[in-house]
Amino acid sequence: MLNLFEANDQDSLALFMSETKALENSSREELQAVALIAYRILNNTTKVDSLNNLYIKRNPRGVFAASREFDEIFEQNDLDPKMAENAYFHFLKKFDINGFPPFFQPRFHEGAILIINKYLEDGQTENAMALANSQKNNKFFPLAVGMIYESDADSNKYKRLLPLLEEAYIKAQKDVKIKDEVVNLQSREQQLVR
Repeated sequence: MLNLFEANDQDSLALFMSETKALENSSREELQAVALIAYRILNNTTKVDSLNNLYIKRNPRGVFAASREFDEIFEQNDLDPKMAENAYFHFLKKFDINGFPPFFQPRFHEGAILIINKYLEDGQTENAMALANSQKNNKFFPLAVGMIYESDADSNKYKRLLPLLEEAYIKAQKDVKIKDEVVNLQSREQQLVR
């Protein structure tokens, strides 16, 4: 689709606009998101804002509503980590982010990482550890523990992180094993198709 826009001729631009309009009217949020990207490429911020509001109105528990609320939490210049943590947990209760299309999920899961990072910036390692400990099922758990370890590694307190590091290592191993198994299955499927 982008190649149509880059072609820079009337026919290609007309086709680009036609495809964008079709995506805009899709019921699938991932396709609606592509339409928004297309309108951003065209610098049509009025259309982007209008569609974003429409999508939120149609689905107040969907990806676009979640994005707006997520941004309201994390785009503050003077982010208080405790307030952000409370708002983020409220956000997680309100939105079923694991039910969103996979393309959108990582952004919302990283909220805990942003808060942990803010705690660490403010020297609140204990709060960062408590939050990381509560996020063991979050796919970013190993990253969170690594961030805490790096920020606290110079102190004599690093030994308290060893249990969390071990859990993070085990989770990372499982995640890699699952990905390897998926790749192997896909490879076998391709061989069967041939």
